[in-house]
Amino acid sequence: MSRLMRSSIALIVSTAATAVLGMAFWAVAAWVFAPIEVGRASAGAAAILLLAALGQLALTAVFARVLPTMTTSRLRRMITWSYALMTCASLAVTGIFVATGLGEGFLEPRPVPVLCFALAVVATAMSAVQDGAFVALSRASWVPVKNSILAVARMALLPLLALANTPAAILVAWTVPTVLAIVILNIVLYGRTIPAQAAAPTPAGDAPSRRGVLRLIGGQYAASIVNAITLFFPPVLVTLVLGPQANAVFFLPWTITTALIGLLWNIVVPFVVEASADPVRTRTHVRLTLRLGAVLTFGGTGALLILAPYLLAVAGSDYADGGTPALRLLALALPFTTIVSLFHAAELMDFKSSVSLWTKAVAAVLLLSAAIPGMHVLGVTGAAAAFLLSQAVVGLLLLRPVIIRYRILIAKAETPARVRGTGGLSLATAEDAVS
Repeated sequence: MSRLMRSSIALIVSTAATAVLGMAFWAVAAWVFAPIEVGRASAGAAAILLLAALGQLALTAVFARVLPTMTTSRLRRMITWSYALMTCASLAVTGIFVATGLGEGFLEPRPVPVLCFALAVVATAMSAVQDGAFVALSRASWVPVKNSILAVARMALLPLLALANTPAAILVAWTVPTVLAIVILNIVLYGRTIPAQAAAPTPAGDAPSRRGVLRLIGGQYAASIVNAITLFFPPVLVTLVLGPQANAVFFLPWTITTALIGLLWNIVVPFVVEASADPVRTRTHVRLTLRLGAVLTFGGTGALLILAPYLLAVAGSDYADGGTPALRLLALALPFTTIVSLFHAAELMDFKSSVSLWTKAVAAVLLLSAAIPGMHVLGVTGAAAAFLLSQAVVGLLLLRPVIIRYRILIAKAETPARVRGTGGLSLATAEDAVS
């Protein structure tokens, strides 16, 4: 089995296990706590994920492209500085979020709750960046182990905190295991994984300059800000427009859908890692990635269309009745989201982000402009319909460009090294090479 396949399977298992256990977490919360409490907590969790995505500085994507090409001496410095920058960014975006009053539907404006909320954002962002480091260093098998244990620990804490009458019990159960996991996995990362790179073969891919890394971080971060609005802001928007109880119904379908989108990203990230470290086999990596993506996309869409009411019934009949139409509409967006993810990966391989940025901006504008009127007419189903619209428009716009990008990528990888050394292929040259 190829390393790309092993990494993809490890990340798929991680995301699937996290999604299933995460759904179980919210199902337990729905049985233990009142719907309004579940709504507030789920809005808080969505806000944490949104702010953590903003605070990550898109480093998980950057790591996938640059760490496989780095020598051991640069790895420790790159990861350490990334942690520091990510922490500062996470605290900054959290401060802005709190100061503008966007958390007033679920966050008490007192120092202790706000500090705990900020800690949760930093921990969630660092956990994601940490996962990105393990994947980029071909140690993806650590990710499902960590995330599965993390999800089980969260679920186990829920009834205990409920019995203890702990304030904000659901978010406390969400956050505390994350902090502990970060500490343990950083010991493994710095103590074993990074030193082990010394014994690895010298990277074959082109190592970027410091300026190239900074430019890549800037471009990827700009795209990730817009993408975070699309993926993490809708539950917060539902809470603001329809209230916490409506978000309790919306949050489970949204969690399932974003988990599948995460599965897609967990296929394209190992592709970026392997194609960066071993560009000669790019054609093989592309074929394998496309096959895995097709199976996941069409299999996931079909499964959700059929199983939506049964999946949501775990949390109760009210959640199933209200959330099934939304989940089915969200499922129909997955094929279009796959096209967007594949295009993003192709641009990342070329150290670019511009087209991904603009198309993600179009998707965010379409989503936000359609979601509010849609919710006034259709409730939470209107928010799901707005997401489907945004992804369909962008996916169709990128369908032809993504095919051209991958042809160029393969042609560039298969061009003799003496030609590639001139700085890359033009569009015409690449198309001639694959024709």
